[in-house]
Amino acid sequence: MAASEGFYRSIGVKTKSEAESVWQKSYHHADVREQVEELLKLETEWDSFLESVDKGLQTTDEQLSGGNQQTA
Repeated sequence: MAASEGFYRSIGVKTKSEAESVWQKSYHHADVREQVEELLKLETEWDSFLESVDKGLQTTDEQLSGGNQQTA
């Protein structure tokens, strides 16, 4: 996700676990806590969006195949 990648770059890390280590040290600051919470909220919203897209694609696959296929 572009938003998290930009955030990670801005604090000099490449992964979420590296970011967590950085913000853990400063989480007592309200600004840091607010930004972390906003990022986590955005990740949750993004995951929900992707799940809805995936469900829509599965439905389309079933319609195109003409049956009620079971998907994993």
